[in-house]
Amino acid sequence: MMRRFQGHPARAYRIPIRLVEAAYGAGNFDDAGDEIAAALADLADYPGQVVCRFAFDCAHHNPWYHALVVGVAGLPEALHASFAARLAALGLPPEGRQVSYMPWGR
Repeated sequence: MMRRFQGHPARAYRIPIRLVEAAYGAGNFDDAGDEIAAALADLADYPGQVVCRFAFDCAHHNPWYHALVVGVAGLPEALHASFAARLAALGLPPEGRQVSYMPWGR
């Protein structure tokens, strides 16, 4: 049995909430999350290799800076650029640089 997360660092992708709502409609984070998870699963070598978690970052007082944070664990380093491209194809380009930590821990 293959072990998940074998040496692949976790990353967090910040997607502005305004982009999610522009692409999927106001408050429709469920459909966006389903498509994000499907895009990630398509890159996996086997089922269960990659795990994603979702969180909202609404700490800033200005809603322009609120984001949907997608935490990804188990994705090989070479595939992170492909995942970012898939997010962009969904109309959800990640903002800034992907960070190697997740807001909720590992």
